[in-house]
Amino acid sequence: MQLHMVMGNGHDFSDFRWPLPRLPLYDIKKCKILVAVVLSSLGIYIFSLGQKDEQYHQLPQLFQLDDYEACLSQRRGAFCLATFDLLPSANKQLFNIIQQFSEDRTNFNHTRIHRGYCVSSRCSHIDEVSLNRRFVKCVSDITKNTYGLDTKLATLNYCKTAKTPPTKPIDELDVSFAYITGFILLMNVIGTIYDLTRNPDHKRETITLLCVMLAHSVITYHAAYVMNPRFIENGNRHPMSILLHNGTVIVQTFILLSSFLYAYNMFIYIENNPKKQLNLHLFFSSVLNRLSRILPLYIFVVGFVTTWWRHVSDGPLWSPFVEAECARCRDKWWSHFLFLNNFYKPDDKCLIQTWFLAVDFQLYVLAVFLTLVLGQSFRTSIKVLSGLLVVSMATNFAIAYYWDLKAVLFVTNTESIRSLYYGVPSFKWIYMAPWTSLPSSLLGLIAAFLHYHWQQNNYDPKESLICRILYRSSVPILLLSIASGYFIRDTQSPLVTSIYTAIDRPLFSFMMIVALLGFIYKIDSLWWQFLSWSGWRPLSRMSLSILLIHWCYNLTQVAVKTDLARTSIYEIGGHWFVTIFMTYVTSLPVYLLVELPLQRFLKAILPIRFAVHRFGTTMTFSLAKTRRCWAQGTLPIRHGGLGIRKISSVALPAFLPSVHSSDNLVGSILGVEVACLVEARDTWLSAIPSLSVGTLLERTTFSLAVSLRLRSRTNEPHRCRSGVDVDPLGHHGLACRRSAKRILRHAALNYVIRRALASSGVSAVLEPNGIARDDGKRPDGMTLISWKNGRSLVWDATCVDTVAPSHVRATARKAGAAAATAEIKKGVNMRPWEIRIYLRLLAWRPWALGWGSPSSV
Repeated sequence: MQLHMVMGNGHDFSDFRWPLPRLPLYDIKKCKILVAVVLSSLGIYIFSLGQKDEQYHQLPQLFQLDDYEACLSQRRGAFCLATFDLLPSANKQLFNIIQQFSEDRTNFNHTRIHRGYCVSSRCSHIDEVSLNRRFVKCVSDITKNTYGLDTKLATLNYCKTAKTPPTKPIDELDVSFAYITGFILLMNVIGTIYDLTRNPDHKRETITLLCVMLAHSVITYHAAYVMNPRFIENGNRHPMSILLHNGTVIVQTFILLSSFLYAYNMFIYIENNPKKQLNLHLFFSSVLNRLSRILPLYIFVVGFVTTWWRHVSDGPLWSPFVEAECARCRDKWWSHFLFLNNFYKPDDKCLIQTWFLAVDFQLYVLAVFLTLVLGQSFRTSIKVLSGLLVVSMATNFAIAYYWDLKAVLFVTNTESIRSLYYGVPSFKWIYMAPWTSLPSSLLGLIAAFLHYHWQQNNYDPKESLICRILYRSSVPILLLSIASGYFIRDTQSPLVTSIYTAIDRPLFSFMMIVALLGFIYKIDSLWWQFLSWSGWRPLSRMSLSILLIHWCYNLTQVAVKTDLARTSIYEIGGHWFVTIFMTYVTSLPVYLLVELPLQRFLKAILPIRFAVHRFGTTMTFSLAKTRRCWAQGTLPIRHGGLGIRKISSVALPAFLPSVHSSDNLVGSILGVEVACLVEARDTWLSAIPSLSVGTLLERTTFSLAVSLRLRSRTNEPHRCRSGVDVDPLGHHGLACRRSAKRILRHAALNYVIRRALASSGVSAVLEPNGIARDDGKRPDGMTLISWKNGRSLVWDATCVDTVAPSHVRATARKAGAAAATAEIKKGVNMRPWEIRIYLRLLAWRPWALGWGSPSSV
């Protein structure tokens, strides 16, 4: 047998013979039989699907819902909503089919039907005084006549008439909350008026929240009265359904980030304040700081849900969905404010997503304690945290094995999703319990210790082959860890389910830590450029508001439907997009008017003094911090520093004599920096940062200036298009002739000069006409009125690179040598003028400003 191949690049490999063995005749017959069996099985499977669908539509409808508004618009209209259990009667065969069908975990419980009838029209033939009894008898008669089955009332949600008020009346609690909201708005108006007299202060989780909103959109459709429940049941058999059933582990990202960020910031605080005691005061300050971040908005949203949400709208499902949620919140509101709602009546869920806030705060307190206790020793902390990680995983295994508890993957079925896991022990004591999320918090602490230790020792994970392999495989492993649940979700082995429960969240969190550290160290640009997109910033600022508010829109959209909801990918997708849009539209004013003002108010009145000054400066200037940079930055300006004093520094009267006495020593140590100093080194301190005058530097410009001053990193090492390797200090860009910014820099210099002259009442023009020489050269600018002795001021500006190789020898001996050399060259070139003017030469350098002496021509 010969195989001919033509490769995709056009090369013909037909002359190459691939030796393929000849199959015996009986093997060919076996293959034919195998193909026939497979095709027969496939045909039987397709036929059985058709048979099942035919059988499915012979079952009693799971949901029936009459037109709610049309019913209650009648003068004697009455509407009832209830759930009934089917009982065997004349048609026992159908009942057995229903029972067998309901045993499939991906199907709804079809022995329990849900009915919403307009009793005044559908059941008008029944003679019963009581509206409730007439409704129950009506459902029983219809079911018995149609399907030959009896019914028994399971839950009566409500019966309403046209005279029944649509919602509960406004009470004192509602009025109180309205007054509080009005007071908050009034304070915002006052604060806004006050802020108008001051300079404006222009100061990431988004993807996870979008996934959470999508999952909750799917969940609400499980709870709704749907026209085609078969779509949901078939969808729960699809392999992609594992993203809903097992994707909840993604929430662990928030918990590990919470521990990681706190511990890392604390390490910087400890380094900046070596004499600061790690005591209870710092512990309580950290906890109060967290409370001031979460609690104000938390109280506001729970208050709204408890009071005014039930008055917003109405519908046939409004009472069992929205009003029932409000009642649960009224019963256990205090447990939310104490972050104990995951322990107090866990089956009665008020804002189901808030279990995460309780678990996160409980683990945050533990993370603060462990950080303060272990923060001084890297080796000890890694050993202790690793031991606690192993112990927590072993404890979770024991809890799951001996109490027959399982991960949410194994207890998730269509009916449990519909009831929001009511009465499911594993959901309460595994999914919502802090001990199962403890490994994620510990891994976040370990990552913070490692990251800080690597920074202190100048270790770059990009240099390690193992780190690069782990990072590049982290995202695929994260997806595989979620998808793997599809193959074991039907297992009944206690050992397997317990092992999975113990390692599921730690494995996901570990790979997330690997990915996080890879993003931080920029091992490659595939993921971190996408995640560091500036568009995520405004969305992530409102992450707490979005987390708390979106569930209200999830439920509201379903509760206001007046007929059966049709389910499809497009319907659920539309529900999701409406939730996203309305949540963000609502979260913006809530963030600006409630969350942000209350946070700042509480931080102003509470004794929270956890301020990391060094880290704050780093975040403001966006500099790459090193010990040498900060050591130099604490020196006075005249010694090459920035004058930023540490908290541990002595007072100013003692600081200045100390600097004066060590002047010679500092000069000998920082000899190289002498080249950066000139007489006008600190004149910029006298300039008022005004946007109208042109003396207000942009954040990027100021960051670059400070970076050049302190020799800090300004960019990542790379190769310039001129063929030169650019170091992290960014000096090459100051002298590169192929830099696109050279012309812009020169134009900006002259624009600043002309603007300064204009602000002092002197008109000036750039690139003046009429005074060009024969060679076409002309100065950069000229005043239109006389400047001195009846002559106009003409200037010419240039910018030189102090650390260019051609200038280093001179600038190492004398400050301003590069500018002086450039001034002389410029003066020679500008000397032969045809008219008499007053010439001023200016030479700028990145570290200082050099003024040339005036000359007459």
